Amino acid sequence: MSKEITPDVAAADATDELRQHAKTVREDLGQLGRAATNVAREKLGEAKRYADEHLDQGKQKASEIEDQLEEYIRNKPLKSVLIAAGAGALIGYLLGRK
Repeated sequence: MSKEITPDVAAADATDELRQHAKTVREDLGQLGRAATNVAREKLGEAKRYADEHLDQGKQKASEIEDQLEEYIRNKPLKSVLIAAGAGALIGYLLGRK
């Protein structure tokens, strides 16, 4: 006994097949979304480590420059005051111009 193919049966079969394809697409999109999330998290972690490393290097360099500046000021206080006064006067002049 064979199943007679009527328009209703064909439509039901096509609907079932379409539902199965939609389910497969939905599952694939879910996997793709999870994979993209994992890649984004990994790249964000790498960027954070990179930024932390360079921030630490910048802090270390700033500390070294501060130490050198303090030593220079201790060794040459008069020259340091004159340089600071000159720089202040120049900045004041530039900011005061209109």
